[in-house]
Amino acid sequence: MPRTMILTPLENSCYDEETQKNIKETAEKIKEVLDNMKYGEEITFEDFLNNLQLTEESYILAIRHTLKRVTLCLKRAPSEIRINNYSSVLLKAWQANMDIQYVLDPYACATYILSYMYDALLTHLLPSEISFCTLQRATVSSDSAHNIGSGYNLLVFDYNM
Repeated sequence: MPRTMILTPLENSCYDEETQKNIKETAEKIKEVLDNMKYGEEITFEDFLNNLQLTEESYILAIRHTLKRVTLCLKRAPSEIRINNYSSVLLKAWQANMDIQYVLDPYACATYILSYMYDALLTHLLPSEISFCTLQRATVSSDSAHNIGSGYNLLVFDYNM
């Protein structure tokens, strides 16, 4: 990417069928070239576009064609395609691996955070219920499954209070 940009998904209704087909083929060609790029192969963005015989505008249209939601695309050389998002300032300060995900969709952010909360709750609840069943030499019946589910709901309710 020549510079950091926030890109929106391409609305196909803005283009006729032939143009949509060309944009899709361009996106597939870009993906194929990037997938076949050798590790450590250094190439500038301008050379990358020249090799594909693309303009920056057609490249961005093709990238937008592949998007499902608003996405932050960071300035990167084509050879950095397999590198996680990073901030050079944070990387120098943190001196460790990082996988930064910029929040552009509040709903997706809430879903992401809640999935971690529920995973943590399940990690603490289910082993104790299963251990209790094992200690009692009980088999997991529909009643014990119901108890596990009820305990989970109670724990979630208590946790959110």
